[in-house]
Amino acid sequence: MLNVESLRSLNRKTRRPSFVHLVIYAGDLGGPKGFQTHSHSAFLFEWPALSSARALVDGLPSHRGTEAIAFGRRRFGEVEGELVLAPAIQAMDGGHLIFRWRSGQVEYAISLHAWEPLTEAAATLRALVAAVPAARR
Repeated sequence: MLNVESLRSLNRKTRRPSFVHLVIYAGDLGGPKGFQTHSHSAFLFEWPALSSARALVDGLPSHRGTEAIAFGRRRFGEVEGELVLAPAIQAMDGGHLIFRWRSGQVEYAISLHAWEPLTEAAATLRALVAAVPAARR
């Protein structure tokens, strides 16, 4: 449930969003790392290697680096995929939490603009993934 008081907060870092920016992908999402071997990618940053995964903790959206942060393989509802925080680049997915998975020959990703607490944004993304029909196959 959205806390109205937090929407009125003057502190932008702890205020929950009054609306969300969401992108849903389906198809061959490509990328030089991760899911495909060709260099065409739906994302304007390199998909991070699973070996670089770190714990999902609050306080990371302030990350302004140029590389995505991997949170490793996760199970969201009935699907298993990878969770990353995109770098804060000037692109559609900049500063987004992205959950990406494959079902058969089709790849899917849901990208949600992250907010603090990051664990709350991840829980919201998990609920969105569970609502996608392709995630329930």
